[in-house]
Amino acid sequence: MTRFWSRRRSLLGRREHELTSGSSGNKPPKLWPDAAAGKSASIKKFLRNGGHVDARNKDTMWTLLHTACHAGQNRVVEVLVSAGAKLESEVEGQYNPLLLCCSCGCHNNMVCPVLRSVPNEHVEDLEHFEECGHMKAARVLLKAGANLESTTDQLFTPLLIAVFNGKLGLSKCLVAAGANVEARNKQSYTSLTIAAQQGHADIVGFLLDSGANIEARTNTKLSPLMVAAHEGRAPEVQLLLRAGASLEARNDRGCTPLALASDYGRAHVAGMLVVAGAEIESRDHRGNTPLMHASREGHGDVVALLLQAKADAAVVNSERESAVALAAKYGRDEVAVLLLDAGADVNVANDRGFTALLRAAEGGHTTTYQMLLDRGAYPHAATTTGSTPLLLACERGHLDTVKLIIAGGADLEASNAQGFSALLTAAQHAHGALAAELLKTGSRTNTATNRGFTPLMLAAMYGQHELLTDLLDRGADLDAVQETGDTALSLSSFFGRPGAVAELVRRGADVQGRDHEGSAPGEVFEAEVGPATRRQIQVLLWGEEATEQLERAKAKPSDTTTIEDRTAGSSAVDTRYRRSSTPQVVSQVVSGGATTKAWGPLHMAIHRGSSSEVRELLTRPGVDKEELLERSFSPLLLAAQCGRADCIAELLEGGANIEARSDRAFTPLLLASKGGHLDAVRELRAGGAAVEAKNDRSFTSLLIACQNQHREGFEERSVVRWVDGMIPWGWGRGGSRGGHRFQVVLLT
Repeated sequence: MTRFWSRRRSLLGRREHELTSGSSGNKPPKLWPDAAAGKSASIKKFLRNGGHVDARNKDTMWTLLHTACHAGQNRVVEVLVSAGAKLESEVEGQYNPLLLCCSCGCHNNMVCPVLRSVPNEHVEDLEHFEECGHMKAARVLLKAGANLESTTDQLFTPLLIAVFNGKLGLSKCLVAAGANVEARNKQSYTSLTIAAQQGHADIVGFLLDSGANIEARTNTKLSPLMVAAHEGRAPEVQLLLRAGASLEARNDRGCTPLALASDYGRAHVAGMLVVAGAEIESRDHRGNTPLMHASREGHGDVVALLLQAKADAAVVNSERESAVALAAKYGRDEVAVLLLDAGADVNVANDRGFTALLRAAEGGHTTTYQMLLDRGAYPHAATTTGSTPLLLACERGHLDTVKLIIAGGADLEASNAQGFSALLTAAQHAHGALAAELLKTGSRTNTATNRGFTPLMLAAMYGQHELLTDLLDRGADLDAVQETGDTALSLSSFFGRPGAVAELVRRGADVQGRDHEGSAPGEVFEAEVGPATRRQIQVLLWGEEATEQLERAKAKPSDTTTIEDRTAGSSAVDTRYRRSSTPQVVSQVVSGGATTKAWGPLHMAIHRGSSSEVRELLTRPGVDKEELLERSFSPLLLAAQCGRADCIAELLEGGANIEARSDRAFTPLLLASKGGHLDAVRELRAGGAAVEAKNDRSFTSLLIACQNQHREGFEERSVVRWVDGMIPWGWGRGGSRGGHRFQVVLLT
């Protein structure tokens, strides 16, 4: 008997779970297809047998009421509502039953998950859902007290959803029940704006008759007329114009309905607006007229219509960019011809000197370029920075356009304000095929920029192996030096281009050459160059044995030795702190010699960052606080170079010379600024370090910090303002082509 009742409770528990959760094994429950198909008898039977009226499908989480409302099965809805189903229960997207009544074919493509599994013969014709099902189901819900202003997660109300889907009858039903016609979704679209956007002219007319605000604005200041013009909804535009919609309303970019219609090529709507009296020469916030919008997008029919309406073909915007230049920029040949035939000036230039021909070259529009030349465009035009059509085409890598420009007799050696010729520009932007074409046509291989960069240097920096070998085969100068003393080899080494390094070494490049900071190839690298690549380059430059000797020389001393024993038998300073200390060790290892001078205990304590050791050593008799290492580095200079603020404080308290100079006239403040050591800069400034002290190249601490992009090093100075600036290419040896954005600090 006990076993019988245990089995009975198990069966009852399983049945209760099926009734309340809608789950029976792994098969989809049959109730939900029945609700979608309108089988009210099946639903009644389920409820009579104790089924939960708000049972949810475990896979979709839809209740029976959700399913019936979405399918427009008003009889099932009546059964469930009379049984006490929850009217505000929500599914994904915060859809409640009333919202689902309006959402058949909704904007988010929400389809009842069960509806697909219902046989076609059991589903009413979907064309009759609006008339026979959904509206009746909505009335049942409204009568039962459903919330008219409930919203989805995107703030769509039942009325907004009904309008979106073009349900005129349901919209009327909701408005009659008191729905707010000015309700807005997340983008602040009202029902009238949505109806105009979707092209539901009948609903637009109904809403206008219901008193909807004809000038309601969205988040981007779009009015219903703007939205209709943007979408090309001619019937809706006509209705809105008859109702008195403003022709000169503007969105957040200053565009009028005519500008939007022109921008999107809605010729028919643009014609309606012109006939209605829209201002043809209205301008947006950038000074563009409707003609300029149409020209930029290449809508020839709109351009022709506006020109016929006497739009000014020679118009320019606030940057003095002309309509014909905008057309040329995007290769709109047909539009450019229309504008030129209407009297546009082919050679007008904007504030930066760009003409239509320069825009065509920049965009690589070969046919447009040739057409403009045929129409009298000046072939030798240049921008305010000296960029010619050839330079612009080379910068963007437009090979066909370059060939056309060269065939027209362009000067191959013409350069811009920075001294970049066509070949240099192509090399800088890694357009190898284009550079090869320029070399074939006679470009000089050893031309240089204002700062001394040659094509070979640029090819080496960017690892363009084919261009590099081509330049070398044509006699490029291996050992040319730019203004900071760098050669092609040092640049390829610094940027981690082992292939270029190997080729340059094979061709006889000077491995021992040094830049103005005393660094030889292989001694300094860009931060992004990994250890494996660094070692590969060093082996190429010095050989395996010398590289291994360098690695051993850079090993740190053991922490178990006494202060007196920690001398410079391993004298390399950690490369994290110093950029120019390792080269001294490298040069000694490569030449087979020893370091010039051993490190004293004070220098070693500073190198380890032990301020307590520094304090102890300064109290000992015979310890020279001004002892010099190679390159005339005193202990204070080393502490500044390594950013040891605590050690600096101890040294200054012990009387160290705050204006000590290295062999290149660097003071402690200059070295701390170069390394970006903010705490060290603060300590030295507090100790009275001279801000205007200069090194052997007349660089102050401010210029050095700007060069190395350490803006934070000057927070303790008298900062008066920050301005945007551009670091000249190559400063700080960081980054890539074109320069670096940074913040220049102007100090009093």
